[in-house]
Amino acid sequence: MARRNAVALLGVAVVVRGLLAAAHSGPSISPDSTSYIGMARGLFHLGSSGYVGLRTPGYPLTLKVFAVDLTAVWFAQAALGIASCLLVYWCVLRLTGRPGLALGTGLVLTLGFDALFFETEILTETLMLFLVTAAMATFLQLLSRSRLWPWALLLGVLSGCAALTRPETAILVIVWPAAWLLLRPPGDRTRAIGRRLATVGALVVPGVVMVGAWSAVNASLVGQFSPTTLSGLNLVDHLGSSVSLAPARYATVRDI
Repeated sequence: MARRNAVALLGVAVVVRGLLAAAHSGPSISPDSTSYIGMARGLFHLGSSGYVGLRTPGYPLTLKVFAVDLTAVWFAQAALGIASCLLVYWCVLRLTGRPGLALGTGLVLTLGFDALFFETEILTETLMLFLVTAAMATFLQLLSRSRLWPWALLLGVLSGCAALTRPETAILVIVWPAAWLLLRPPGDRTRAIGRRLATVGALVVPGVVMVGAWSAVNASLVGQFSPTTLSGLNLVDHLGSSVSLAPARYATVRDI
């Protein structure tokens, strides 16, 4: 049943994206897309490309892999969307043991307008969805395996990739080790503290190194040790319409 449902989900996902490709003239370019495309084209010579630190390198590097061929990127994003649906199916099946529920959840994602829309856009959302679902699947493997470090290291790298795609997800570098310490099997809790620390280190260090290294690049090029010079704006991005209502003690920020 589980295998048959997975094949059915894969078939639906492929057909839907095939129909979308037939009806769509090509990938869509939004105002944000142009900054990713520009960074991808100048990724290996940022110092002379007018780079001002707005974007992290995860998505531009993906564009670079495909030589900034936007049609190829569109089809790659469709493949990532299909992979995300299958990963969600596997995660739900693993957590509940119910193939029907897993299939329904996977279909909600594969037929979701938002997910399909972003697959046709030159934006980070589809890559981000894949990285997060892959991280969740890796975390479930980590909870059930006796050999921890390969899965912990992979999860740490996925967290770092996510943070360099959408900086606000850097919190995952802390979330995964905290979740593992809380949810690890009872038998695992008797293991030597050294092994637990090694697992936490494998979860944390890759993301910290990746984000720190890119922040150092920004410090060198634009004078700000941060993964993006948009960090402050990203934190208040959805408060713009209400920031004027802030009380007087926040006037310094409110009146900017």
